[in-house]
Amino acid sequence: KDINVDPVGACIGQRGVRINNVSKEINYERIDIIRYNANPEMYIENAMSPAKVERVEMLSDGKGANVYAKKEEYSTAMGANGVNVSLATKLTGFFIHLVEPKEGD
Repeated sequence: KDINVDPVGACIGQRGVRINNVSKEINYERIDIIRYNANPEMYIENAMSPAKVERVEMLSDGKGANVYAKKEEYSTAMGANGVNVSLATKLTGFFIHLVEPKEGD
């Protein structure tokens, strides 16, 4: 493990060359690269990007998490028809429940 190597940057390549070549091969499908983290809360937070979440609260069963986002980040975190939450759930293997912000949050 080389601490001087940025794994996300290495996957993307200079000026996006690597990721653009892969995208081109799969009919210009959008590709997002996220950093893996052995800590489930951090991994889920990374998977929810580009939304910035306030906190991730693992459920007691260890199979899911409540994810909290501010009002201005909620729609980004959710995605169109919930696609971002669905993709993050599939990617991480944890059921993700995006908690709607309360009035005043």
